[in-house]
Amino acid sequence: MKKVFSVLAVAALILVSFSSCDPQEKSMAEMLTISKGWVLQSATSSPDYVMSTGEEVADLFNGYLYDWEKEYILVFNANGNEVVKPGKTVVPEGEPGFSEETSLGNWAIREGVLEGGTSYDYLDMYIPFVINQQNQVPLCHCQIISFDENMLRLKFRFNDDENPAKGTYEWTLTYVPAK
Repeated sequence: MKKVFSVLAVAALILVSFSSCDPQEKSMAEMLTISKGWVLQSATSSPDYVMSTGEEVADLFNGYLYDWEKEYILVFNANGNEVVKPGKTVVPEGEPGFSEETSLGNWAIREGVLEGGTSYDYLDMYIPFVINQQNQVPLCHCQIISFDENMLRLKFRFNDDENPAKGTYEWTLTYVPAK
């Protein structure tokens, strides 16, 4: 009887030790801050974004974004500060953009409610290629579509203030960890 009890006790200890080794699921904030930063992988517009030339683009990588904007690294620090780091492509003199590491402001993950009562998570962040008429990067309210350690997909909805006749756009932005 003692032997059976001892075997059961050892088996229980082994079972408990294996079950307690399961890693805890990381929070969104932990995932956002663990990498070297995030780089834009794709950016699309719905409906097609109307450029100042009148050209319409669905893929913002083809016609809207400058090469250096495609390389920006966004770093979300654990203290809540968001930083943009430039990539390898140099910002030409006189063009808008970040040529050195720059603090943009504070980011936050929050919960919101869609029309109809469905709740969702959103990220208040700065999108460095969204610049307002005062030549500033405004805080953007982005719905989190999907998020894990390998990809952050957001939906950003906005009205074009420069030309309100253009209407409202929804941009889908996909970020991946910087290498």
